[in-house]
Amino acid sequence: MNNNVDKIIREIDKWYLSGERFLNIQSLPYTLLDMFIKLFKKEDVKILYITNESEKISIIEKLESIGFEDYIYYIKGSELKKVNIVNFEIASALNSDMDFNVVIYDDLHCYPTYEYEDISNLILMLVKNSKRAICLSIECIFNGVTKIIYPLGRYPYAFVEPLFIQTRVNLREDMCTFAYDFINWSITEQKKVIIYTPGYNRMYDVLGYLRDYYKNSDLPILENHVNRRGINDIIAFNFYKVAIIVTNNFDDRMFNYENKNIIVLFADSKLLNYRQIIDMCGRVYVKDEFSRSEIVLIGATQSTEVEKSLKITRELNRIAWESGFLSMRKMS
Repeated sequence: MNNNVDKIIREIDKWYLSGERFLNIQSLPYTLLDMFIKLFKKEDVKILYITNESEKISIIEKLESIGFEDYIYYIKGSELKKVNIVNFEIASALNSDMDFNVVIYDDLHCYPTYEYEDISNLILMLVKNSKRAICLSIECIFNGVTKIIYPLGRYPYAFVEPLFIQTRVNLREDMCTFAYDFINWSITEQKKVIIYTPGYNRMYDVLGYLRDYYKNSDLPILENHVNRRGINDIIAFNFYKVAIIVTNNFDDRMFNYENKNIIVLFADSKLLNYRQIIDMCGRVYVKDEFSRSEIVLIGATQSTEVEKSLKITRELNRIAWESGFLSMRKMS
């Protein structure tokens, strides 16, 4: 454990000893969970840990890595243990009289499905009878309570900040020159390209003009959409040395994000929000330690959601630099 994590552990411990009921921890998507280990080991603590991960649950991997066995992935009727892990739906059906005294809501290790208001309401329902709560998120869920900022992901270098490109080109008919240049540069650098498009029809508009543009090339151009998972295309995409895949599925965990560049077209769409953008940055960041990938957002205007994603990522990187969390050089 490094000094930065030790500092956060001390701050969590200070909060716990203070008796204050609520704590915000503002951090980056897919951050390390070492910060909670001391809390888990306290004799008087029994944890309800809420996460919406469905595979490779991060907190379970962390507990198993340190030999912590007093936990359970809770289902109705199970006997409670020291750490009880549930998803949002199961937590919503629990009784606040159950034998746990600290609720931790982890909004950083999964696709952001639930609105902050829903998260807040769930936590308030669960912490009746003087129970306490910690919320781990890119923003503060509760107002007027202690906040801890941990502006570090898994590696000691800056978090991925998306780049926004404004274009007057009608993206249903074609892409701007920058996008083609970015794709061609990515191919030269031996990086595959994932192109996200909000909506089914827009996805096929993009596929049409991309396939026409590269019709004299042997570059594979694949597809994947929410209603037809396109598993074979994803497998092929992960197999190819260079390729393009166009998808409207922002929550597809089957992609290996290592050594890939990402373009989000129609980035000003109302179907896309800032939490989805930052989650995407996090998935790239955590999978691509050495060969840094780029995320480019392209749209007619810089929407409020795009602006907020840029503001949050830049601010957390600024705090990380000023607090000495980051190395001057990328790890190699």
